[in-house]
Amino acid sequence: MSHHAIRQVLQGVPHFQSLRRELFDRVVGMSRLRVYRKGEFVFRQDDPCRGFFVVRRGGARLYRVAPDGRERVLRIVSPNSAFAEAALFQSGHYPVFCTAVDEGTELVEIAGAPFLELFRSEAALAEAMVAGMCRRLHGAIGHMEELIALGAGARLAHYILGLPGREDESGTFVELPSSKKDIASYLSVTPETLSRLLRRWSDLGWISVRGSRLDIHDAPALGAISDGAEGPAVKSFRAGA
Repeated sequence: MSHHAIRQVLQGVPHFQSLRRELFDRVVGMSRLRVYRKGEFVFRQDDPCRGFFVVRRGGARLYRVAPDGRERVLRIVSPNSAFAEAALFQSGHYPVFCTAVDEGTELVEIAGAPFLELFRSEAALAEAMVAGMCRRLHGAIGHMEELIALGAGARLAHYILGLPGREDESGTFVELPSSKKDIASYLSVTPETLSRLLRRWSDLGWISVRGSRLDIHDAPALGAISDGAEGPAVKSFRAGA
């Protein structure tokens, strides 16, 4: 991939949008494209940190393995999002496993050693990176609060409404960024519960499910579930739950 194409990818990442041109170009110069097969490891837990990544196409799945062997999905990374930055500034090892979500997943890898050198010498880059990681931390705290305070239906509705919406002749839809099993793990619900909720919402006419595509027919109803409201939509949902 040319530096011009990599530049286009990195321009979509909040970390780099405030950098002056010369500094941004130096980050581009230490970056390269890597392509992964579905399920291929990007890195394993405790591997030495060689750099961090931005998703160009497909997605990345960050997870840990529990003592009983079950995988706990911590984050599903979508296009134009960065991940694994914090590993550069901690022990120098990746704290989680990472695999590619889709066949042909494309990641821009930013080399760790030269980036750290630049980070230490350029206050503007350091400020931008700290701001980006703070936004990520706030998002993680919000997700933890949802897991504690919201029921399974509210968590799933909130998650669906937070995905990037798209439009076509059928109306508004979203694409699930990973498998339903991974999304269930991320939301701390069982796959069976997630499937039951999707079926129920489909029966109510709120959504249509076509593989990884969800057509949204009644966003206000999902919003009411997400917000914990007590309107007719919620009562209808609970009556059939």
